[in-house]
Amino acid sequence: MSMEDFLSFYPLVSILLALVWLLLFLRQEEVRKEMLILGVFSLFILPTTILVLSRAEDVTNSLANFTLFDLLFAFTVAGIAGAVYHNFFGKHYHLLSAPKSRKQSADVQLYLLRMFIIILLFVWAVVFLTYFFAISTALAMLITASCLGIYIVVHRKDLLRDTIWSGVLTTIVVFIAGTLVSTISGATLDVSLVESSKMIGSVPLDLLLWSLALGLAAGPLYEYTRHIELK
Repeated sequence: MSMEDFLSFYPLVSILLALVWLLLFLRQEEVRKEMLILGVFSLFILPTTILVLSRAEDVTNSLANFTLFDLLFAFTVAGIAGAVYHNFFGKHYHLLSAPKSRKQSADVQLYLLRMFIIILLFVWAVVFLTYFFAISTALAMLITASCLGIYIVVHRKDLLRDTIWSGVLTTIVVFIAGTLVSTISGATLDVSLVESSKMIGSVPLDLLLWSLALGLAAGPLYEYTRHIELK
């Protein structure tokens, strides 16, 4: 990667978001595990979705266009989504049902399995919407994330604020980062996740839709699968 590519819009935004991620990670020790777990699972969502949506003859091109900054963006935004509500509103965890020590290992395996199944269904729902309704991947992500958020809130009404604010605050963070990069550096706009030319200010609309989707889905996911209440 040349220095010119490195200093373009997408890498700079991804790096700035990584700094925000690091700030949240260092600021509140309680959410560190959540940020790491959500980040790792997001690395499964993004490349799998892109590859599954690619036609057989386009897989090579999709892999060629896929960069480490795509992974960095997904990892950091998912982590931010999981921690931003806690940091902004000063929320802390409270176990709804504290597990006995001899069951802790089984409980960890169970919630990881739940999260994996949810992520797998999430990916295939995005694929279904994209193929059968001919909509952009970003919009399919947002619709799927909204459905997941509604499902979680129906079962856990205490996570309503977490779901909404995680989506809103995550999108605001990405919007501010994109605006700062565009204003200060005048970097070239070249984002692999963007399919539409529509913009909100100086930030691609698709990038904000991805951010809102990750916020709505990842924000309450850890608390839901771990049976944790926020207080």
